[in-house]
Amino acid sequence: MTTQINFTRGIKNYNDAFAQANAEEQKRLEGCKEYLGEKSFDAETSKIDNWCLVDGLVYYIYQCDTGEKCLNRFEPTHATISNTPLYRVITDRTTEQLIQDMIAESKGEENVVNCKIHLQTARQFKNQFRNINLDGFSEEQMNDPIGFSKSGWERKMIRDFKWLVTSDSDIFFKFKGVDY
Repeated sequence: MTTQINFTRGIKNYNDAFAQANAEEQKRLEGCKEYLGEKSFDAETSKIDNWCLVDGLVYYIYQCDTGEKCLNRFEPTHATISNTPLYRVITDRTTEQLIQDMIAESKGEENVVNCKIHLQTARQFKNQFRNINLDGFSEEQMNDPIGFSKSGWERKMIRDFKWLVTSDSDIFFKFKGVDY
């Protein structure tokens, strides 16, 4: 059973994202600010202009130089390079709503969107690309998130289709319904 996850995107500044975060997340971020010092913490937040909330936790969308858009947890005290695969983030927004979002974004308008997200499953991927061979997947694996490589043709596909992806394990486990 998969879980749909609350997602708010389009928040333009850290203070608004912080104000909407849950109490535990606010406490964590205050600790990060105390650890780094206000000046260093503000320098980290000033680098980001696309803040998001995922079930009350502060995230941001980072656009890579090569075009990929990645949803990342805001971790100002450390950066890690993960070897986990990328998962496509899908919202419950309709095509018409997505078009309106893109128009507003292209005009630079404030466009805060509240919706639900989940990770694309192997079954959804197979339905989207009928010629893809997923014969090695069991029936259970077809309902699991499908991971994409961080290099090669899969990365090119992510970039070409302008998919929002994440390698965040918290989102993966929430999707799987794992309570931790």
